[in-house]
Amino acid sequence: GGGGGRPGYRYNSYNFDMSDGSDWENYNIKNRAGEKAKLAECTNALPAGYEDSEDDDDDLYAYSCVQSVPSTGPHSTRTDMQDDMTRAVASLDIHSSPLPGQVTKTNLLPLPSQPTLFHSGPLPPSPLSSPPTYTDLTVCLATSPHQFSVQSLHSQELFHSLSVDMNNLYTSSIPHTVPSEDITPGYVVAAKYQGSWYRAEVARCLRSHFLVNLRLVDTGKMILCTSRQDIQPLWSVFGQLPVQAVSARLAGVRPDSGSSWWQLESDWFRETVLDRSWVGVVKKVVVGEHKQPVLVMELYDTSSQEDFEVGKEMKRLGLAKAD
Repeated sequence: GGGGGRPGYRYNSYNFDMSDGSDWENYNIKNRAGEKAKLAECTNALPAGYEDSEDDDDDLYAYSCVQSVPSTGPHSTRTDMQDDMTRAVASLDIHSSPLPGQVTKTNLLPLPSQPTLFHSGPLPPSPLSSPPTYTDLTVCLATSPHQFSVQSLHSQELFHSLSVDMNNLYTSSIPHTVPSEDITPGYVVAAKYQGSWYRAEVARCLRSHFLVNLRLVDTGKMILCTSRQDIQPLWSVFGQLPVQAVSARLAGVRPDSGSSWWQLESDWFRETVLDRSWVGVVKKVVVGEHKQPVLVMELYDTSSQEDFEVGKEMKRLGLAKAD
């Protein structure tokens, strides 16, 4: 190797085609030595590596560090693991603010019974899926004017509390494993990304190499997971808050040249809107390529005396044309 690696481990890297027409089951995945990776025999890959996708047309890149010799050590029984996790959930203190029609502290706190220990089925949809004409929101992910994600400002405190409690639980308790047969498109899990735990939905999975494409439902970000340790069942107490991120596109604009947005245009849009508060004026709701609702909206900054509208400014600067 070129140095810097961990003794007793081997490293694999992947370039993963994320286009809709790609065939995951027959994809020719190769490691750096040019040999076909065989992660099916390795159930203890750690730590996992991710690269998030900033564009649906881009590939995802990932790496895994696989222990050459199986590790040994004390094993906990299923009962021990269950008791440990149950105690951890019982100690949760989820703080929330009143939010009409949403989850409150009183219905988050009760400890789930054993049959409903883990969440199953889809998460409650975001209230933004059927939004009013005007809505206060923040842009949590921005790839281009026609591809970004928004969150409602009204549930930010609840989301923050959920995030804190998820990280406290999943970093301090003995992990549970999601059965391989359950890791199918649409299945909801808890996923570790860049040191933090998030609610995630499986988009695609290549079981033979344990490569799982996940969508972080509360941020809209797409990630690739290569480690079983970084996917765990979602505790039912974390399955009550509605999905926070909704896909969106900017209304009334199209690329200045051709059918795709240039890097300059996308960079300006990202730097302008990301992590800022906006008033969204929803023009219509369309169905996205993954059957999800996509809000076609205008974005306004109303904090100054004169309203600032993103699409209008892009057209004024020659970064977009009227659509």
